[in-house]
Amino acid sequence: MAPLIVEMDEICIYVYCGEHLPPHFHAFYADEEVLININTGKILIGVFPIKKLKSIKE
Repeated sequence: MAPLIVEMDEICIYVYCGEHLPPHFHAFYADEEVLININTGKILIGVFPIKKLKSIKE
């Protein structure tokens, strides 16, 4: 497993080195996973509860 970057509000954020482009991070909450573009903040893959997504973007 990749190093845990941040754990907040029951959300775990990981960055996997050497993964595909564009640069992104993985966020996990309960059974949900979302990939978010680091440069734009847009969701690349997945679905996340709105409240938790707002927490990430803050």
